[in-house]
Amino acid sequence: MSKKKAQEKENKKKPVSVIIPVYNEAAVINDVILKVVCIMKKTGRDYEILVVNDGSTDGTFDIIKNEGMIPKESITLLSHPYNIGYGAALKTGIRNSKHDIILFIDSDNQHDPEDIPGVLKYAEEYDMVIGSRVFDTNVSASRKIAKKIITGFANYMSDTKIEDLNSGFRTVKRDVIMPYLDTLPNRFSLTSTITIIAIRSGYSIKYSPISIHKRVGESKINPLWDFMNFMILIIRITMFFAPLKIFLPASLFALLAGGISITHDIIFGGNIADSSILLITSGLLLFFFGFLSDQISFLRMYRTKQG
Repeated sequence: MSKKKAQEKENKKKPVSVIIPVYNEAAVINDVILKVVCIMKKTGRDYEILVVNDGSTDGTFDIIKNEGMIPKESITLLSHPYNIGYGAALKTGIRNSKHDIILFIDSDNQHDPEDIPGVLKYAEEYDMVIGSRVFDTNVSASRKIAKKIITGFANYMSDTKIEDLNSGFRTVKRDVIMPYLDTLPNRFSLTSTITIIAIRSGYSIKYSPISIHKRVGESKINPLWDFMNFMILIIRITMFFAPLKIFLPASLFALLAGGISITHDIIFGGNIADSSILLITSGLLLFFFGFLSDQISFLRMYRTKQG
């Protein structure tokens, strides 16, 4: 590549809004921000950093505000009056962002800012770039199993292989996420939601490998509660974008069970039981409800994209 073409490619790099959601990370927040600032300067891009304090109670807010601790000209500090949730913090950052490319990075020191250039490398070309945690060795066996179950279910619902469903380290184009912003959840499931939304809406996605460090302090995720919430969330998103994925298997199961039951009744009883008729009727109703929901989903998506 000639120097002229290389320079033209460099000049095409769009500015970035970096959003860092923070909740009770007093031990590491200053180091995280300093590292992000340092790496963003090295990328050669124009950027802004929005630090969103989600009602921290451990002095995190005071540390961020402390003059001289972090370069004030590089960041915008936003704050919730109380803890609303990880997703709510991201949404606050998105609403206040200025640039077309938005980068999420967590504040608990698990994400390595050194991976930022690798994620940003594809930010112009793809609608969403997800930092895929291929080197994550700090997750317990139970969480790995739960993650596989959730990811497998999400793969089925989205008709694709998702390398990392809920990574909090990613870029997304502003015009991709804004139409859905008010419907996104306020908790940790926001990242999972936008992953499936992007896939089902036909946006382009790239996975970029990232490393994960052991977090400082305790995780704010409740394994059982959040596992159930993730499963319910995936079903809700599927009902929004592809309801037949839910209704069709349920319909076929009811029809099959009803068919087997009727066959049994005829062979061994002579009379068809009410339960058999109920199963067949339920199967047919589920199919037609699914078909109707699918048409409604199509119209909803069309109107969302139209603005």
